[in-house]
Amino acid sequence: MGVVFKDVAVSSLASGVTDAGLSITVASGEGTRFPDTSSGDEFYVTIQDADDKHAFEIVRVTSRSVDTFTIERAQQETNAAAWSAGSLVELRLTAELFQKVWNSVDHLPLASLGFLPVNPVLPSDLSIVSDSIAFGNIDLNGYTLTCNATLRVA
Repeated sequence: MGVVFKDVAVSSLASGVTDAGLSITVASGEGTRFPDTSSGDEFYVTIQDADDKHAFEIVRVTSRSVDTFTIERAQQETNAAAWSAGSLVELRLTAELFQKVWNSVDHLPLASLGFLPVNPVLPSDLSIVSDSIAFGNIDLNGYTLTCNATLRVA
């Protein structure tokens, strides 16, 4: 049981949803683009206005049945909103998920050998802009790795 991912998991809302709705339906036949939740797994999707890239909400999907997702609203410091049919639905890497992956590095066997950071620190200059995550310096056990990287979410 955990957070699962799948490549190119994108669709659109088949019908609108109110700001209190607890399920969404994606375009017919496109639910299979998203991860399976039959093992109790979950995933996060971003619902975004097709015309306004700054209007979005992150929701947790706790169950997927074909094209219908059971959701928990307003995740990761976003607000529940009403969304119209045609709004984008995409599985994206978010800052919170990036933090969870980053923090899990200390569970890898190599971390105990000193090859990986035992207590990684998320870069203070982490920023998320639309479809990318950018960061500069990363502290790895007292050594500074200068990345100045931008990760693009396709």
